[in-house]
Amino acid sequence: MNWSERLKFRHLKLLVALHETRNLTQAADRMSMTQPALSKWLKELEDDIGVPLFVRHVRGILPTGQGDVLVATAKLILNELDRTAGAMDLMSAGLQGKVHIGITPVAEAELIPVSITGFMRDFPGATVNVTGNYLDALLPQLKDGRLDFVISRLEDLDHGGELSQERLYAEKIAVVCNKKHPLLRKRALGWQDMLQYPWIGPPRNSPLYRELQHELALANLPLPRIVVEGSSTILLTSILERSEMLSMVSSRTARYFVQSGRLNTLKFLPKRINYVGVLRRKDRALDPLAEGYLNALRMANVLTAP
Repeated sequence: MNWSERLKFRHLKLLVALHETRNLTQAADRMSMTQPALSKWLKELEDDIGVPLFVRHVRGILPTGQGDVLVATAKLILNELDRTAGAMDLMSAGLQGKVHIGITPVAEAELIPVSITGFMRDFPGATVNVTGNYLDALLPQLKDGRLDFVISRLEDLDHGGELSQERLYAEKIAVVCNKKHPLLRKRALGWQDMLQYPWIGPPRNSPLYRELQHELALANLPLPRIVVEGSSTILLTSILERSEMLSMVSSRTARYFVQSGRLNTLKFLPKRINYVGVLRRKDRALDPLAEGYLNALRMANVLTAP
């Protein structure tokens, strides 16, 4: 019998516990077993496979390349089983299941609300689980199966060949301010004018921050004086309404602010164009519910186009 055929559900959890704790004793405690029993099981598994999965050292253990690969698969299987159990519970209650999506701030103002309302009309018994964060935090959840899709600005990042990208629309940045800001009266507006004011900046690990860096590098200018750093849309709007500070958001988010009557946008033309789209795993076939949401997303993109 091949070693993979002897792996059980609990064995997958053991591998994940070892990988996360990097410690045999802590992993054994988490799994309610003794450290010698865990060590014995791990050695037998490594002997069966023929390669070491973890390297032992004084302070604990470190995964080998083979260990990383096996644990990644274990996480994917465990997450799939967990989601399947959840879907079956929903179906038992008369519902249709759940779609898990990850979104970055670029899509939250228009695209996602319109897509969800359209999806719920077609699948009234379904549930949509939305996880909002920046791309760096969402990608691991997509790769290990916790998310069906991530809707984000598409950056030139190495996804290891695991993910496919579908473009939805071209995206530019916009600078927003309060409705009476002095710069709204200026006809010839440039970055030099905007850099005279304090800014609310996106977090430094966000795609929007990198976009700000690129724009100012093209203009051969330094970054603005960022006095508040954060991702809360409510906080950003409230501060801008009460001050002459500036902030940068996606063009569709800016349009939402203007239509709501809360803020205004400065008239300048950014040099860079990026794209917003959908990321998903290449090796994962979509179930009918996930396919339904993807179609609703595509329709929402048409409905919210400028």
